[in-house]
Formats: sequence, C-alpha cells, structure tokens
Amino acid sequence: MEHGNLALALDDEDFYREEFRLLNNPNARKSKYIVPQLSLVDNQAAEFQFLNSMYMPNREYKIIFEKITPHGADLDQITGHLLKSLNQAGLINDHDYRAISEKSEKEVHEPKDPVYASHPVYRAKIIATDELGNETLADVVFKLGDNPNEAKAYKFFSQFSDIRSPDLVFNNQVMVDGKLQNVIATKYIEGENLTELCQRQDENLMKYSWDAVGQLARIQVRGRELDLEDVVAADENYFSGRIENTFIKKFKDVGHKAGWLTDADVKEIDGLQSVILRNYGAVNKRLAKDSLENGVMYADFSPMNIRVSGEDTYAIDLAGGRKLTGMLSFVSMTEFGKKYLSDNDLEAGRTEYYTQAQKDTLFYRWLSERKFEETGQWGLSREELRQATKLRKYAALHRHLEYTGYASRDMSEADDLGVLRNEFNRQRYHMRMAMKYVKDILNTDADLTGTERLQMLELSYALKRMNNIVERQAVKSNAIYS
Repeated sequence: MEHGNLALALDDEDFYREEFRLLNNPNARKSKYIVPQLSLVDNQAAEFQFLNSMYMPNREYKIIFEKITPHGADLDQITGHLLKSLNQAGLINDHDYRAISEKSEKEVHEPKDPVYASHPVYRAKIIATDELGNETLADVVFKLGDNPNEAKAYKFFSQFSDIRSPDLVFNNQVMVDGKLQNVIATKYIEGENLTELCQRQDENLMKYSWDAVGQLARIQVRGRELDLEDVVAADENYFSGRIENTFIKKFKDVGHKAGWLTDADVKEIDGLQSVILRNYGAVNKRLAKDSLENGVMYADFSPMNIRVSGEDTYAIDLAGGRKLTGMLSFVSMTEFGKKYLSDNDLEAGRTEYYTQAQKDTLFYRWLSERKFEETGQWGLSREELRQATKLRKYAALHRHLEYTGYASRDMSEADDLGVLRNEFNRQRYHMRMAMKYVKDILNTDADLTGTERLQMLELSYALKRMNNIVERQAVKSNAIYS
C-alpha cells in the first residue's frame, strides 16, 4: 500500500492507525491513538497530519487522586509536575500531555484504609474517555518527602528477578509550599496488601508470608551493597535514643496536648524516663552489636507494605534503608498486632493474626534464607538458632515500645472516634507485649551479666508503671468521648 494514496487510506482506518503508531516516537506507543510527532519524509508529513486530525477523536480526561496517607499536599502545585514527569517517562504521549494540562477533570478520594506516614502519599490514575471507551494512561503511586535514597533502592533491586518491587517511574524534585521536596513515583500494583489476607485469615496467608520473608532476607543481605546510613556507628546509643523520642516523648506530648494525660502523669513519666533510659543498656548493646556486625537493609516491612498480586508478593516501600539489625524487620512483619482491636479482643488475647507456631516457622524460613544468601548453605545449627531466638526477643521488646509511640502519633491524626478508640487498644496491646518480652528475657537469657539482670529488673518495673499510665489514659479518653 502506498502512503500517498489518500483515498485508500480513508478506507483503511485501522491500517493507518497502526502505521502511525509504529512511525511515531516511543512515547506514542503507550496510546492506541496517533499523535502529531511523526518521523516521515517531508512530502508525506502534511498528509499524515491531515489523517491524524481526522482519526483523533475528542477525548475527555480525568485524574483520580486517591490519598493513601490521611494528610495531603497541594495537588494544584503537584499536578503539573506529575504530568510533565509522566510524559518524560513515556507513560503519557505529548498530545495527551498537552490536552490534560489544558483541561481535565480532577477527583480526590479520601483513603479507605489510611496508612500513617510522615509524608503525603497518593495514587494517581489518569483516564482518557472517548466513543471507544476508557483508556488508563497512567496508574502510579507517588509520594513527597526528603529521602533521596529510595529511588536508588528500587533501581538496585530491579536487577534481581527473585526480588519483586514496583517499577520506578520517576524520581526528581519539586517546589511545594516554598520547600524543595523529593518526589518518587512507582507503578501501581493491582492486588491486596498482606494485612487484608491476615484480616480474613485467607487460606493462602502462610504461602504468601513464606514468600515475603524469603524476599525480606534477600533484600536485607543484597542491600548491604547500597550506601546506607550507618546510624549505629554514628551513635552508639541509637536504640536508647529511639526509645526516648519515638516512645516516651511522643506518648507524653500527644497525650498531654489532647488532655488525656494530667500534669501529674507528665511528671511521673519524666521520672520514669530517666529510669528506662538508664537501664536500657542491655537492649541497646545487643541490638547495636548485631547492627554493626550484620547490618542489613532495613525497610518498613510490615504487611501493609507487602502487596499480593497473582501468585507473587511485592515489597512496595523501600524508603527505610539503614544499617540496622534485620531482626527489627522480621518483628515488623510478624508482630504488628491486629489492625482492629476491640476491648473484648484485647482482654481475651485475640490480638494477633499469626499463631506462635506460624511465627516460629516464618522465623526459621527467614534465618535459613538469609544464611543461604550469605554462605550458600542451608540449615541452622542449634547454637545459631539459640542466639537468633534470643536476639529476636530484644528486637521485639524494642519494636513494641516504638509501636506504642507510633500509636500516639496515629491518635493525633485520627479524625474518627472509632479509629481513635482502636488506636488506644493497639497502644495497650504493644505496651503489654513489651512487658511480656522483658519477662521472657529475664527468664530465658542465661548470658545476662549480674549488672544487666538488675538493669532488666528495673526496666521491667518502670515499664509496668508506664503501662499503668497507658491504661489510665485509655480510660480517661473513653470517658471524654463517650
């Protein structure tokens, strides 16, 4: 067929659509329509432009923003930057980019199940509609923040076929509210997060969890090649500092500001803070030692950040890369507690999705996979398992105390009384779990020195008093809002 035969071309619309698609630049291949950017010889250009104008239907565009975090950002400032970046990445062709920029409908949906994070996170879906139906031009998750290393992690791990994470779409910077912020976008992964499978106790929960902890081991060991922040080398009391700021200070400040804690409560917390920090040395020492010796890729590997799509699991948040003990990630994966906790569930002990036997099975799988990555050998010796099990208790104690503080953070952002009450119960759960692990350490760790044992006893006493305050706060808040 001759390109110059205009009459024939008008009788064969599908052929010319395909010709235009193939002759256009790579960006245009993302669309089923022709766009006016054709690499043709001069004597054919006018004819193709004419055909293009005839075959390009009128299209309407809609941008659907779905908040993933409860707080947001100025989307008017961000939209132009997002569209330009998607165009440069090849997800939106030049014609659609110009048309969307000039006129498009915008929807913003509040999160159905909010994720609490320090920076705004959105899903952006761009849809074009014409007489042929709807076409999704782009579907990405993007977030604003100040962490430039996350994109490096996505790029690094994309080289491994046995580590699955979303494709990186773009990473650059944009001025928002007078502040230069890092923006990262990844392709949206259709499916569910692992928390949803946990909630309904899906029959395949252990299958996907097994796959997820294997991925966690590979991410952690291979992630050592990344240039990660060595926070423990910079601060030998890093873990004690986390307890001071993430647990105690957050709990005290949020509770006092909201009126859940009295001045007397604050004074008591200030006294307990010095006791807790003075006696946190045994915990800090063991976690710091493992961080320095076996520092691995640490990310927020909670089930909320594990996406299940088809038969595979995907790690969808790689922002937390630091040289820290990988045991914290395993605890985050298996001991986060039920997402929704009623008073009855809490008191009856129905607080977790995994049984102890399931957690132990996943623990052995994670340790074995990590050893294989490091040495090429499978299986653990009895001593290796004993030492790892001991360290797991210290990591769980520390993580549950951090989660107690995170619950206060989430309370401060809750805009619903049901959500607020649930967070109070989750906070009570994490505090009780922390006390449980202090007791377990005292009963099982034969390697504690005499001084360390006294420290753990004093820590146990101080945490019991903190727990009393946590319980009083829950009772008082219930009285306020009932």
